[in-house]
Amino acid sequence: MSEKKVVSRKVAVALGIVCIVLLVLLVGNVYTLNSQISSLNSQVESLQNENSSLKSEITTKNNTIASLNSQITEKDNTISSLNSQISALNSQISQLQIWLEGNKTLLAQTQTWLQGNITYYESQIATLNSQITSLQSQITNLQNQISSLNAEIESLKAAQLHEVNFNWEWHEPLIGDYYVHVSGAVFNSGTYAGRNVRVNIWLYDSNRVLIKSDTINLGDITGKTYTNFATDIKYGRTHCAYAEYEIVHD
Repeated sequence: MSEKKVVSRKVAVALGIVCIVLLVLLVGNVYTLNSQISSLNSQVESLQNENSSLKSEITTKNNTIASLNSQITEKDNTISSLNSQISALNSQISQLQIWLEGNKTLLAQTQTWLQGNITYYESQIATLNSQITSLQSQITNLQNQISSLNAEIESLKAAQLHEVNFNWEWHEPLIGDYYVHVSGAVFNSGTYAGRNVRVNIWLYDSNRVLIKSDTINLGDITGKTYTNFATDIKYGRTHCAYAEYEIVHD
C-alpha cells in the first residue's frame, strides 16, 4: 500500500508540474497574441491616417485643376473673340483696298480728262492723293493691329506653367546630411508644349548665404497636362532658413 501511495504522489506531482508548464506556455502565448494585436491595430490606424491624408491631397489637387481649367476656358474665349476681331479687320482691309483701287482708276481717268484744265483740278488731285495716303495709313494701322492681335494669340497659346501643391519637408537627422524632400506638380495651361521644363531651387542660411542650388528636370510638358515630381535635396549640416525656386523652360 505504501508503494502505491508513493507512486500516486509522484503522479500527482508530475501532473502538477505539467499543468504549471502548460499554464506558463498559455500565458506566454496570450502575451504574444496581445502584442501582435496591438501592432496590427497601430498599423490599421496608420493606414487610416494615410488614407485620410491622401483623400485630402486629392481634393486639393482637383480644386486646383478645376481653377486652372476655368482659366483655360477664359483664355480660349479671349482667343475666339480676338479671331473674330481679326476677321472683321481683314474684311475692312479688303473693302478699303477695293475702294483704293477704284479711286486710283478714277484718278487716272480724271488726270486724262483734265489735261486742258490742269490748274483748276490740281486741288482735286491733291485731295484724292491725300485720301489715298490717308487710306494707306489706315491700312497700315489695321495691319499693325492684326499683327499685334496675332502676337497676342500666340502669347496666349504659348506654354503657361503653374505650380500645383508644392510641398517642402525638412529633415535634419542627427547623423548624415540635412535634406529637404520637395514634391508637387507643374501644370501647363497653354496650348503649346513647354520644352525642357526645369524647377531651379536655391537654399540659404539665416544670413542669406547660398548653401545649395539644384535643378529638377521635368522634360517636355504638353499643353493642358501636368507632370508630378518628388526628390530629396541634400545640403550638408548647415541649417536652411530660406528657400527660393523658379519654373523655367526653353
